[in-house]
Amino acid sequence: MGEAYIEASGLTGGKSYSIDEDFSNHLSNLGETVTVLLSTFPLSLIPADMNDVVVLVNGDRAQDAGYNYRYNADNNNIEFIGETLPPVGSEIVVKYKVAK
Repeated sequence: MGEAYIEASGLTGGKSYSIDEDFSNHLSNLGETVTVLLSTFPLSLIPADMNDVVVLVNGDRAQDAGYNYRYNADNNNIEFIGETLPPVGSEIVVKYKVAK
């Protein structure tokens, strides 16, 4: 049964660790993964001009609400940066014109 969980984890991009090992490094790795999941938001299309992108957090402009972000062109996503991340459950909206 454990092999099925490991296989499912691998197929879905998840992580699996042995419980027979020191778990401190594993927990640290999982914490980093969760932080990335909370701070990175993929875009469905490529923006025409990143200078015209508007990011809203719970209806407020991200910068006005104290959130800093950057566009990662390699991954086509918005990454919140710095110490302040939007709270879990926040509505993140990214408005932009699509590249042709």
